[in-house]
Amino acid sequence: MGNGRVLPVLAVEDQHLLVNENGSIIQVQNNIQRQVTPGDYVNVENTLGQDKAVGVAREDDPSGQHARVEKVTDDYILVQTNSRSRILANPAEDVSPGDGVLLTELGEFYKVFEDGIVELDDTTLDPLREVNETDSSDLTPKNVPDKEYADFGGMDDVVEEVKYKVEVPLKEPERFEDVGMSAPKGVLFYGPPGTGKTYLAKIVANQVEDASFYSIRGPELSHELVGGTARKLRGLFENAQKNPPAIIFFDEIDSMAPRRDKTRDAGRRTVGQLLSLMDGIEERGRVVVIGTTNLIGAIDPALRRPGRFGREIEFPRPSREGRREILNIHKPDVEFADTVSLENLVEKSSGWTGAHIESLFEEIGEILLKGERDREGSPTIRRMDVERAYERVQAQINNKEAQRRREQEAEEGAD
Repeated sequence: MGNGRVLPVLAVEDQHLLVNENGSIIQVQNNIQRQVTPGDYVNVENTLGQDKAVGVAREDDPSGQHARVEKVTDDYILVQTNSRSRILANPAEDVSPGDGVLLTELGEFYKVFEDGIVELDDTTLDPLREVNETDSSDLTPKNVPDKEYADFGGMDDVVEEVKYKVEVPLKEPERFEDVGMSAPKGVLFYGPPGTGKTYLAKIVANQVEDASFYSIRGPELSHELVGGTARKLRGLFENAQKNPPAIIFFDEIDSMAPRRDKTRDAGRRTVGQLLSLMDGIEERGRVVVIGTTNLIGAIDPALRRPGRFGREIEFPRPSREGRREILNIHKPDVEFADTVSLENLVEKSSGWTGAHIESLFEEIGEILLKGERDREGSPTIRRMDVERAYERVQAQINNKEAQRRREQEAEEGAD
């Protein structure tokens, strides 16, 4: 690597900076005396094999050349200068065909200086149109169910933690200042599938008056085409900060923010931008970001540091008392035969999640409908109905567990 590189800062970590170099995220020693923030450009030099940031780049553009973006792929951008075409690594910055970009005198990407300066004809644009379009419905608040904490059974300790780590920062962030603390910006909900992570996030949003709830699934975001991920993330954070109090909710966040040593360039760029956006949330902005995951160890460690997703709440499988409470919440207002023992169900459902218990009563309802017993007026749930439903749900659990083991064995074999 040569000296005199001008690189954008993605995140600040203790005595080091994370910077983008040709689409790759690298760590450099921070030797700059003034404060550096994500979005700054810094001069990086290599001394005795070690990269060091030695100064903030000049406010005016460095000497270089202008170019037009012709095409964008997952890994590269094709740009046209006055003299020739160049292929560069896709930078972390959002770039679209037709943008004007500035290159350093070494020919490296520096920044976009004007969006969409070039009108491309239909023939050129058609194959790339998806790249530039973002579904605006993902950037608008979602409706949340009219539910209370009492509707979330079996995990009183979890509910109490959510109240103080999500609800209070949205309603009364000044309370944290009163005790010398910073209100949480981000909270990770982790635990097995079906333990109510998404459901409780929506419930807490319903407890905060006029709260906006912005929701997106990680797998959907990770499958965005070039430029779409960056645009959607930026839009979510901008809209939330304009409409406080607000919750930004990332379901299955591990799929969009995996460990950077386990992912390719596109994943590393997404993590870098998410770090920058989290760092940009104001202390008392009344915006909380919630991420859910079944695999907390798969998330990039930099996201789990204080000031980002610094608070974590575990959603375990419910205890015996928890299962009894969940059964009472979900059981239908239908007569049960004297031979049906709900206490027996509490014992047999050891290891089940709240979603499994809810599914049990859905299976019972389906049995009643298929037998047209709902036409009898007031149907009665019999012991045989419960046993058949239990066997169906347990079979589904066993099948999913077998599939998970096969996938795990396949991954271990690939390593």
